[in-house]
Amino acid sequence: MNDYINKNSYNKIAKQWCEIRNKLPLNKCVMDFVTEIKPNGKILDIGCGTGYPIQNI
Repeated sequence: MNDYINKNSYNKIAKQWCEIRNKLPLNKCVMDFVTEIKPNGKILDIGCGTGYPIQNI
């Protein structure tokens, strides 16, 4: 039941959230972290959302 409620709640705001989120700059801690990743390094992303703009760095 909770999965159903969570899915439906997110689906109601997903488009608006995506439009707003995609216009915001990355915060400094994310950018600092990215500079420490070695070439061909691997990262486990346990976050959620659209993945933008992280996938485009």
